[in-house]
Amino acid sequence: MTQTVVRTLRLSDAPLLPELVNACNQVDGWAFRETIESLDPASADAGLPPERYWQVAEDNGRLVGLAVLGRAKGTRMYCMLWVLPERRGMGLERQLVAGLISGERSFPESCLDVAVRASQRSYADALVNELGFSLVRTWYVMRIELGADLPPAVLPPGVKMRSFVPGQDEVMLTSVVDDCFWDHWGEGEHRLEDIEGGVHLPQFDRELLFFAQRGGQVLGYCWSWLEPERARLIGDNCAYIGDLGVRLAFRRQGVGRALLLTALARIKSGGAVAAELDMDGPNENARRLYESVGFFEHIEVNWYRRQLS
Repeated sequence: MTQTVVRTLRLSDAPLLPELVNACNQVDGWAFRETIESLDPASADAGLPPERYWQVAEDNGRLVGLAVLGRAKGTRMYCMLWVLPERRGMGLERQLVAGLISGERSFPESCLDVAVRASQRSYADALVNELGFSLVRTWYVMRIELGADLPPAVLPPGVKMRSFVPGQDEVMLTSVVDDCFWDHWGEGEHRLEDIEGGVHLPQFDRELLFFAQRGGQVLGYCWSWLEPERARLIGDNCAYIGDLGVRLAFRRQGVGRALLLTALARIKSGGAVAAELDMDGPNENARRLYESVGFFEHIEVNWYRRQLS
C-alpha cells in the first residue's frame, strides 16, 4: 500500500535529490541538470537551514517531491518545487508548500512567491483556494530556434566584448548583477557566494559569461549555459541564457541587443540548435528585443503570492 509522508529533509536524503529533480526537469524541459554538488544542502542560505526549510515527500522510501524555500534578499521569499509527473495533480504540491509555511516564521521579507506553469491548474487552484495565495505576475520562457543565420552583433561605438576571468571578476560581477537588476520585479540583493558557486559548476563555460565594456567600464553582461545532458536525455539541444543585463545609464543604446546576439552566436558555435531565456511579462522593451531576433513565447509561468505574518 502506498504511503506518502511529507517531512523535513534529512542528511541521508541529499544523494537522492538529483535523481528526483532531474526526472522532473526532464519532463518539464528545464535547462539545468542538477548534481549532488549543485543541490548540496550545505550550500543553502545560512538563514534557511535545510533541516527546517526543505520539505520532501517520501513514498515507501522513494523521494517523489521536494520543496525548497529561497530568498531574494530584501524583497521576497520564494518556493522551488519539484514533484514527479505521475504524482502531480493529486494534492502533493499543496502539501509540500503548506509544510513550508506551517508554524512560526520570521523573515525581513514580507511575502512568499510560488511559480506555477499555466498548465498546472489544480496546483494553482489549491494555492488560491486553500492556502491564501493570489496571482501577482506572469513570466514567459522565450525560445529561439538557431537553424537560420543570425543577424550580426553590431557593437555600439567603443564597446568591446570580453569573457569572464576566473579569480579576477567575481566581486565585480556581483556588483554588476545588482546594478543591472535592481529595478526588476522579484530581484533581491545578490551574494558573492552565489556567483562563486556558479562559476565553479562543472558545466560553466567562461566564454558564455562575458561583459560589454567601454574602456575600463562594464556596461552590461550576459551569462549562458550549454546543456549537453538535456540533449542526451530528451533530444533537445537547447542552451539557456540565464542573465542578460545592462546598467541603467547604458540602456536603449544597443548594448543589450549586442550582448544577446553575441550570446546566440557563441551558443550556436558551441553546438546548440536552440536557446531559451526567462522574460518578465510586463517588460515590453525586453519582449521587443527578443522577438526582433526570433524568440517566441514557449511556456507561461504564473507567480502566486501570499503575505507572511
